[in-house]
Amino acid sequence: MKKDKTSFIFGARTTYSDWLLSLLPEAYKHSSASFYDANLDISHQINEKNSGYLRYLWEQQNINETYPYNDNYAITFHDVHSLTRAMVLRMTISGTRPIVNCGKM
Repeated sequence: MKKDKTSFIFGARTTYSDWLLSLLPEAYKHSSASFYDANLDISHQINEKNSGYLRYLWEQQNINETYPYNDNYAITFHDVHSLTRAMVLRMTISGTRPIVNCGKM
């Protein structure tokens, strides 16, 4: 990466809902609900008038045994070209792939 030209940020999170559900009355003790996700953003200043941005997102959700998981990811690329100080041209390419497992019905 070039100094003052490229930057990135990474983030991730999860939930403690399974732990909280275990504190509820007996009827709910076998319930389950959780999620995880992570994202990565990279930006690069190509030159004075052009810059590019890349974003990647991944997520997974677990809800009881009925829906064991939903596993999704998305990739987005933005190309930004400054036409004038007040006008920019933005091209976006985006793709997603949701993967859904509905489990036992």
